Amino acid sequence: MTNLGTTRVLQVGGELAGDHIVNQTKKGGRVGYTQKPFYQRNKRKILSLLDKPANAAKIATKRNILVSVKAPKSKAAKPFAPQALVHHITIDDIDLFAKAKKVRSSVTRLPSTMSERQFNDGVKAIIGEPGTFKDWGGETSDLFSTRIQFKGKRKRVAFGFKGPGLAVALVPSRLGKNGDQMERLFSEPADIFLVQHWREIMPSVLRMMKVFAVDKAASTAKPVYYGLIDGHDSNRLRLAYPSKFKARKRRRK
Repeated sequence: MTNLGTTRVLQVGGELAGDHIVNQTKKGGRVGYTQKPFYQRNKRKILSLLDKPANAAKIATKRNILVSVKAPKSKAAKPFAPQALVHHITIDDIDLFAKAKKVRSSVTRLPSTMSERQFNDGVKAIIGEPGTFKDWGGETSDLFSTRIQFKGKRKRVAFGFKGPGLAVALVPSRLGKNGDQMERLFSEPADIFLVQHWREIMPSVLRMMKVFAVDKAASTAKPVYYGLIDGHDSNRLRLAYPSKFKARKRRRK
C-alpha cells in the first residue's frame, strides 16, 4: 500500500507500465498493476546499481550499447640505432685469415724487403681475388672483393693499404693526399672495411673509421664491420701464409 491517491497511483503506474517495468491489468472494472518477474528476481541488483551510478554505466542496454574489442598487442617500434649495426673486428675474426690465429710474433712491422705490391698481391691470393687493381690518387679503395669469408658467409670487403713509403705511425691526416681516403673507402658497396699499414696505426684512425661506419649503417640499415691491420697483424699474415707473399719474378720482354 502507498499513501498516494488514486489519481496519482494511476499516473505513476501508467508511467511504469509505459516503461515496461510493471504490467497493467483490469479487474472488476478497476485498473491494477502487477510486478514483472524479471524485476522481482533482480530487485537487489537493480537497487545496488541505483546506489552506484558508475556501475550502472557499465551495463549494456538498448540506449547504452557497449562493444568490447580486444586490440592485438603490438610491440612499440624501437627507434633505429645505426650504432647497433656497427662492429669492430680484427684479422682473427675473418675466416680466410684463420691461420694467423696460431702466429705469435713480437715484430711490429713488415720487413723492409717486402714491397707494397707484394703484400697487396699476397692478400689478394689469400682471398682468392683474381681482379687487377691499379694504385692511383683517386681510387675509392686499394682492393675490393666479394670473396672474403666472414663467420661462414661470403661478404664484400674494401681495403685501404698504406705502403712502406709512410715511415711513421698512421694518423687520419695521412690518409690520402687530401685526407679523404677514408671517405672514399666507405663509399664502396662493402660490408667490411679494413685499413692496413706497415707500422703502428693510431687510435684516432679507428675512431674515424667508427664515425664513417655508423654513417654507412645509417644509410644502408645493414651491419657494417670495420677494423685495422697494423704492422704487427700484417706480419702475422705474412708468417701464416708465406707462399702467398712470395715475390713474383718479373717477366722479361
